[in-house]
Amino acid sequence: MKKTFISAAAGSLLAIGSSFALDNTIANDHWDATATSDRPWMMVNEDADHVFHWNNRRHPGQALTKETIWEYVDPFMQPEVTHFLVALCNRNVLYESEVFDTRWKLHEERGCTCPQSRTVETMAATFRGGLDPYRVMIDRAREKGIVPWLSMRMNDLHSISDTEVWKCFGSTFGERHPEYQRNPKAVAKKGTPWTDLALDYAHEEVRERMLRGLAEMLEKYDADGFEFDWLRFEHHLTPGREEELGWCLTDFMRRARAVVDAAAKRRGHPITVAARVTSTPEAAKGLGTDALLWAQEGIIDVIIPCNFLVQTDFRMPLRRWLEEARAKNPKVRVVAGCDQKVTKQYPISWYNLQLMTPEEYYGWFELMLTQGATGFYFFNHFDIPRHRMKFVTTDRLTYERVARARRAYPLSWHETVPNRAMSERWLPATTTERHDLTIPIGRAPQTGKAMVLLGFASEPDASVKASVRLNGVAASEFKPLASQAWLKPLDEPEFDRPEARFTKSSVACAFPASALKDGDNVITVGGAGVASNVLHACELVIGPGRPQQAEGSTVRAFDRDVYVHNANYDEKKIAPYALEDPLAFLDGRKVATPDDWPARRKEILDLFAKEMLGAEPPAPEAVVTELVDEKVGAVAGFAIRRQYRMWFRKDRSGPCVNWIVWLPRHAKKPVPVISFLNYRGNYEIVPDKDIPLMTAWSRNGEKFGITDHRAGETTRGLFQNPDSDTV
Repeated sequence: MKKTFISAAAGSLLAIGSSFALDNTIANDHWDATATSDRPWMMVNEDADHVFHWNNRRHPGQALTKETIWEYVDPFMQPEVTHFLVALCNRNVLYESEVFDTRWKLHEERGCTCPQSRTVETMAATFRGGLDPYRVMIDRAREKGIVPWLSMRMNDLHSISDTEVWKCFGSTFGERHPEYQRNPKAVAKKGTPWTDLALDYAHEEVRERMLRGLAEMLEKYDADGFEFDWLRFEHHLTPGREEELGWCLTDFMRRARAVVDAAAKRRGHPITVAARVTSTPEAAKGLGTDALLWAQEGIIDVIIPCNFLVQTDFRMPLRRWLEEARAKNPKVRVVAGCDQKVTKQYPISWYNLQLMTPEEYYGWFELMLTQGATGFYFFNHFDIPRHRMKFVTTDRLTYERVARARRAYPLSWHETVPNRAMSERWLPATTTERHDLTIPIGRAPQTGKAMVLLGFASEPDASVKASVRLNGVAASEFKPLASQAWLKPLDEPEFDRPEARFTKSSVACAFPASALKDGDNVITVGGAGVASNVLHACELVIGPGRPQQAEGSTVRAFDRDVYVHNANYDEKKIAPYALEDPLAFLDGRKVATPDDWPARRKEILDLFAKEMLGAEPPAPEAVVTELVDEKVGAVAGFAIRRQYRMWFRKDRSGPCVNWIVWLPRHAKKPVPVISFLNYRGNYEIVPDKDIPLMTAWSRNGEKFGITDHRAGETTRGLFQNPDSDTV
C-alpha cells in the first residue's frame, strides 16, 4: 500500500512561485481619468477579435472561457499599464447588436467559407454559450487596478479588398447605401482603394447610425473611458473637402459627448472621452478631425496623436500638441501613440514592414519624453510576440531610464495627411547627388558612440562611404551589417517576398557621441563624383558602449537578439567574440589610476544588472500577506493547502509573490517548514487544477511541452511523482 507524505520530513511545505501577480497603483473603483497624476499613462488598445484568433490557433473551434481570456490579457495587464482599451467593433461588431451587423450572424446567413470561418465559429460558440469576452476583460482590468475603457473604430475597413472575407467582415448598411460612401461608385473588390469605401460622415444618416451604436455600447458595457478612434481608418469625409466639411465631425462629436455624459450620469461615475487622430495638428484639422477644436469646446478630455499603420512617427511634434492643447484647454491631456510597425526600407511595400525593436521603442520614448510626454498609447500590440509586450509594459519609462538604454531612430515621415497625399520622404535616393537626411533625437548623449546604418542596392564603394557625414563629421569606421537581420520583415509567410528586398548590402558607420546634436541630426550621403548606387534604408543608433560584434567583422545593429524565442542555448553555436577589457570605460577611455577604478567598477556592476541579473530592489516598506484560497483535504486528504499572495507595499500595489503552503491536516503541534523557490510557477508542483497557471514568460522546450513561451496544462504537476501522492 502506498504511503502519503507531506514532504520528506512530514512537516509543511512552502512553495514560492516565480510567477509575479503584478498589480497597479490605481484604485479598483471607478477612476476619474482626467485627474492630475504624476504617474505616466500607459494605454494598451485591444482589437475586437484578436482574442478569438489567438484562441483558435491554440484551441481550434473551442469557445472561450474566462480562464482563456485571462490567459490572453494578463501578459498585457502589467505593472506599468494604467489603461486597458477594449475595441468593440470593426466594420461590424461581435456582440449581439440591434444597430450594427453581428459578425458571426452575418457569417452564418451568408455561408462564408473564408479562412476566418473557424474563428467566427468560435465567436458564435462563445457568445451563444453566455460568455461576453469584453465584460470579462473589463472586470479583469478593474481586478488588477487598471482603468477599463471602450474604443469605437469610426470607419474600419479591414479585409475590404477580399470579397469572400468581406462577406462576414462587412456591413449591410454600407451595401444598401453606396451613396453614403466617400466614392459612391466604388465596389468592394480586389484593387478598390480602401478610402473609396469608407463611410462619409457628411451624411446625417451615417452620423445618426454611429450615435445609436455608441449609445448601445455604453448601455451594454460599463467602462471609465471612451475612445473615438478616427484612425481606423483615416478618411471620413468627401474627398478633397475634408477640412471644409470638418464641421460634420465636430457636430458628431458634440452629440456624442452628450451621449457619453448621459451614460456617465446613469452609471454614477465619470466617463473620460478621448480622440485618436493623426500625428500632426495640421493634418488632423485638414482631415476634419480637429482635436484641438474639440478640446477647446470641452468635447474631449484626451488627445491621442498617433500614426496609422506602417510608420511609427518619430517626427511627431508632441511639444506643439501639448502647447496648443494647453492653450485651448489646460485640463486636456495629450498622450503620444504608436502602432507596433515601422518602415525602414524604401520604396514602401506592404511586404517590407517590420515590427519595432526594443531599441526603436526606446528611441521613440526618448523623443517623446524630451518633448514632455506624460503618457504612451500602444495600438495593435496584441499582434506582436506576446513576451515582447512585457518589455514595453514593465519598464518605468522615465527619461533617465530610457537615456541609459541603446536607442534607434529610423528615418521617419508623417504617414497620414489630407487628400491621401504622402508627406515628404527622402528615400530611395541615388548617391550621385548629395542627400541630407534629417533624423531627430531628443538629447545628445555626452559619452558612448553612434552608428548610422545604411542600406544600399549594391555594395557601396570607397567613394560612397567617404561621402557619409553625421552633422558634417566623417565616419571613423565602417563595418558590414547583416541586412537580413536589420531589415527583417514581419515573420509571416505572406511577407516572404524577395522582390520587396531592395537592400542588397548594408554598412554600419561609426561616429563619436560628440558628432550628435540635440534635436535634428543631418546624415549626408552622396554627392558629385560619388559612384552610382541607390540608398534604400537609413537609421541612427545611439548606444552607451561599443557596438557588439558577431560573425567576425560583421556588426550587429543592436545589443541583443530582438526575439527572445531566437535565443541560443548551445555554446557551440556562439560566434567568435572578444571579452570586454575590464580596464577600459564604455566610452573607450582607459582606467589610468586607482582613483578611476570606482567609476569603472560601477559601469561593470551596472552592466551585469542590465544584461544579466537585474538590480537589487530596495528593502520593502512593508510586507502584506493575504490568504486567497484554502482547501482542507488536499493531497489525498492528508493536507491543508493554502495559497497566499504577498505584497511589499502597504497599499498592496506593485509586484507581489504567489506562494503555497501545505500543512499536515492532522498535526497536533507545530511542524517544521521546508521552503523552496521554483522557476516557472506553483502549478508545476502537483496536478492541482485550483493552482493558477503562471502568466509570465516561460522558456520553450520539448521536455516541458512549451512552444510559445506561455505556460499551459502540459506542465501542470510536472514535478509530481506519478507513482506517489507525495508532494
